[in-house]
Amino acid sequence: MKRWAALCLCVLLSLLLCACGAERAVPLQCGELDFSAGEYAYLLHSEMKEAGDGATREELLQRTDEDCRFYAALQTRMDEEGLRLSAPHKSEVASRTRGLWQYFAAHYRALGMNKSDLTKIETFEEAKKALTEHLFGAGGAKEVKESKLKQWFNDSFVGYRAFSESLTKTNAGGETAPLSDSEQAALVQTFEDMKKRADSGASMDSLSKEYNKSKGLLATSGTEVTVVKKGDPTVGEAFFAAVQDLKTDETAVLRDGSRLTLVQRIDLLADDTPYFAEERDAVLFEKKWPDVEKELKAQAETLQTQTDERLCGEIYAQLKAAQ
Repeated sequence: MKRWAALCLCVLLSLLLCACGAERAVPLQCGELDFSAGEYAYLLHSEMKEAGDGATREELLQRTDEDCRFYAALQTRMDEEGLRLSAPHKSEVASRTRGLWQYFAAHYRALGMNKSDLTKIETFEEAKKALTEHLFGAGGAKEVKESKLKQWFNDSFVGYRAFSESLTKTNAGGETAPLSDSEQAALVQTFEDMKKRADSGASMDSLSKEYNKSKGLLATSGTEVTVVKKGDPTVGEAFFAAVQDLKTDETAVLRDGSRLTLVQRIDLLADDTPYFAEERDAVLFEKKWPDVEKELKAQAETLQTQTDERLCGEIYAQLKAAQ
């Protein structure tokens, strides 16, 4: 039923665009910026998803109007700064659009979007990063010092080498059960002994290879550096905090759920490492975009929109029917 509704939505919006083609169907215009039916449908659909059943038609159309004014303010600010997307930013837009369209084209078509509509939306998203970098990046009017960026990076990321062992075993019936108390105690002692050797200068690579060999496993190439961001759902908060509390090259034996891990923190800011450079722009955006967003929202409130209420209402009705 949902699939049929989505197909009907796609057909109806396509007919709507064709019927109004001579007039260039534009549900909303803000200054010199037009929002196509597909772009408007995307923004309205996003607001409907976020609100669930908790907003009226008028509230959703008003929020979509605010979204359009915000993007118009973003474009205006880009123009005022004489700023255009750089080649890397354009490449990112193209790559992201290509990937999204490849896997979700049916969904976007059901919203009445074409690929150029999606490109426009992704261009707006990339413009947020470009404007933030322009204002707060190297040489910007509000340039953030490199030392501050590194501090933010160090607060948000940790890097370490580690290897671990499960505190469970599989019995003859194929069921998973915890190791006995004595088995767990023996495993903890083994890891504590390896920690002492690491503290005395033994490398994590050599310890990992030695441990695997003792378990009858094939020797590996050693341990790889793991870099995680605070809040990463794949890493527990307690584990992240414990690693962050370690000094560079300090080791610890940590219990993370049903695994025992020997971990050694590394310095992500060492001169010969790429980690800060890889995350620099993302850290800057995360910390300073809220300031830019606040300014743009204030500017957006001063803008006026011209809406085709009939077309906006029809798009809303079709999206609602397809839910």
